[in-house]
Amino acid sequence: MKLTLSVTKIFVILLFIFLINLLTISLGDDISSVTVVNLTDYFIDVLAEGKFYAAVEPGYAIIHTTDPKPAVDVTVQYTTGQEVSGSVTRTLKLPYRGRNETCECDQNDSPRCVTYPEEGGTNKWEVLPQDFAGTEPKQEGRGTIFINGELRADDVLLVPLNKYGDFALSGTNWSGSGTSTAYFDNIAVLSYPGSHFLEDFESYAPGSYPSANWVNRFSGKSAVINDSIAQSGNQSFQLVSLPSWARVEAHILPAVADSIIYEGQVYLDQSGRGAQIGFGETESSNTYRTYNTITFGNDNSIIFSGADTSLALGSWTHGTWYKVRVSCNFIALSD
Repeated sequence: MKLTLSVTKIFVILLFIFLINLLTISLGDDISSVTVVNLTDYFIDVLAEGKFYAAVEPGYAIIHTTDPKPAVDVTVQYTTGQEVSGSVTRTLKLPYRGRNETCECDQNDSPRCVTYPEEGGTNKWEVLPQDFAGTEPKQEGRGTIFINGELRADDVLLVPLNKYGDFALSGTNWSGSGTSTAYFDNIAVLSYPGSHFLEDFESYAPGSYPSANWVNRFSGKSAVINDSIAQSGNQSFQLVSLPSWARVEAHILPAVADSIIYEGQVYLDQSGRGAQIGFGETESSNTYRTYNTITFGNDNSIIFSGADTSLALGSWTHGTWYKVRVSCNFIALSD
C-alpha cells in the first residue's frame, strides 16, 4: 500500500511537471497571426502561404498562424457553386521585430551584449462584398510641414499609407569615415482615429536601450539613452551610425490611421552627417525604406521625401535643435 501510494505521487508530480513544461513551450512559441472574417452573404475560400481554408461561412472567421514576419499575402475567393464569383488578394502587414543583438562596451572596454528575440504580430481582414468588385479604396494624402514652428510646405502629395507600418528615427552617415551621431527628443505620433504615442525618453536609465517602445531595424553602431544632450528635460535618444550604414529605430504603429501628425526634435553634432524622421518599412535584411520623411542631408539641406522625389525646405546647422511637425491627411478615393 505504501509503495502504491509512493508510485502514484511520483506519477502525479511527473505529470504536473510535464504539463507545466508543455504550457511554457506553448506560451513561449512566438508566432504571427492573420484573422480573416467573412462579412459577405456567401461562402468564401481563403488561401494564405499555401494553406487553403475552404468554404468559410458568412459571419465566421479563420485564423492563420505563421512564423514572425513583416507581412502575409492572403487571397480570398467566393466558393464555387454559388451565384457569385470573384477573387481578391491583399498584403496584410504584421507588426514585427526581427532577432537582434546589440552590443556596447562598458567603461572597461568589455563588450556587453543584449539579444532581443524576434516578435510576431497580428492583423485582421474583414472581407466585404465590395472587396471583390475592384472598388478597394486607394489612398491619396496631402501633408503640411512645419520646422521650428514655421510653415515650410502645404498641400504636399504623400506616399499612400499602405506602404509602411513603422514610425522611424534614423542617424545617417552617407559618406566619410568614422561615426555620426544624431539625437532625438520629444517625439509625438498622434493619429485620428487611433492611438497617441508620446516619448520624451525621461523614464529610462542613462545608457540603456528603450526596448519598451522601440525596435531596432538597422544596426549602425549603437542607440542609447543620453543624459548629456537634451532639448528639454535631462535625456534624449542618441543614435550612432557607421559609414554608409545607418542606425534606424522604429516604433511599430498598431494601425495606420487616415490622419497622422508626427513631430519631434532633432539635433546633429557634426556638419555633413544627417538624420531622418518619418515613416518606414523593412524590405529586406539590407534595405529599410522610408516614406513621408524629413531628411537632414549630408549636404546640410532639409528635404521632405513624399510622393514627389524631394522637396527642399531649407538648411540645417550642427549643434542646433530643430523641431519638425508633419501633418498627414489621407483621403479614400474610389477607382
